Amino acid sequence: NAFVASKSDLMNQLVGYAKQLQDEYGLVKTGDKIAVVVNHPEGGDSQPSSNLLDGNNASYVHSAYSNDDPKVTNHYIKVELSEATQNIFCYFSKRNNNNRPFVVTVLAGNSADALNEVATLNMAESTDGSVQSYFSEAIDLGAAYTHLRFVVTNTNTGSKFFTLSEF
Repeated sequence: NAFVASKSDLMNQLVGYAKQLQDEYGLVKTGDKIAVVVNHPEGGDSQPSSNLLDGNNASYVHSAYSNDDPKVTNHYIKVELSEATQNIFCYFSKRNNNNRPFVVTVLAGNSADALNEVATLNMAESTDGSVQSYFSEAIDLGAAYTHLRFVVTNTNTGSKFFTLSEF
């Protein structure tokens, strides 16, 4: 039997399974193991990094849109895995069509201070308004690591800050 569907339709169908997979197999299950660095320092619509794990596309997080610190080159998500692993998949769900990660550099290591670049994710398809989420192909980190950093080097709008609903 043949199965024919657009990539957009398939991606939107998979959104419903992402939280289930995270709950059952995910290596990041609690908010204390994930942080958006250069998170928005003010109240208002700043949201906790744990929103990236709650399975609710209506909740979100964004990095600091008002941060003009010249020492900060890129905003990123840092992750501590529950166990060392060599192969991962990544899932991102958009908040809306503004300031969403477009290119993300993945770094890995066994210390948050000693990371090596292992991959670059080009999430061009996620900028299409009809695509809710991005699922990566398998990423081989080259060795088993416990710390990851996802550095947003470009967004679909060219901004320094980014927004996401799920990770």
